[in-house]
Amino acid sequence: MINSMQFLYLVASYLFGNILTAYIVTKWRHNVDIRDEGSGNPGARNMGRVYGKGYFIATFLGDAIKGAIVVSIAKYLFGDSTFVLLALLAVLLGHIYPIVFKGKGGKGISTFIGGLIAFDYLIALTLVAVFVIFYLIFKGFTKPGLITIACLPVCMILYFYSIVTTILSALIIVLILYVNRE
Repeated sequence: MINSMQFLYLVASYLFGNILTAYIVTKWRHNVDIRDEGSGNPGARNMGRVYGKGYFIATFLGDAIKGAIVVSIAKYLFGDSTFVLLALLAVLLGHIYPIVFKGKGGKGISTFIGGLIAFDYLIALTLVAVFVIFYLIFKGFTKPGLITIACLPVCMILYFYSIVTTILSALIIVLILYVNRE
């Protein structure tokens, strides 16, 4: 059961997820809305396509740090791995469906990666190895990346997380895959 402090933390995590790095950077540097440029997605990939590698890196890092901050604070304050993943889910929902931007946010990959590294760096390293294997097979980033993300629940089992935490990780993956289905 979630107590009132945890509930408030989840709400705050969702609202923190509403901070879209790509939007802030393009408003600040170019006075435009990235959602009106390129693919229209306020994420690192679109920033890279429209403005170059530096913008990709800045956006990736900003969104990844956002996920890492939420997860790190949740680990420190609450400790429970299931709740920590709930906090990651909340920040992801805020990033993907931000109320501030009428539900039109990013796809959540960078935020997920940052949150996952903060959650359990060994799982993150395992998934990097899985990614490298699939990258060598498919010679691209998108398909190997999505396959790798889908391996998270298996890693949760291999690293002895509870069934509830593993199921929650699977729900997060379903969200990520759904948002990235095109």
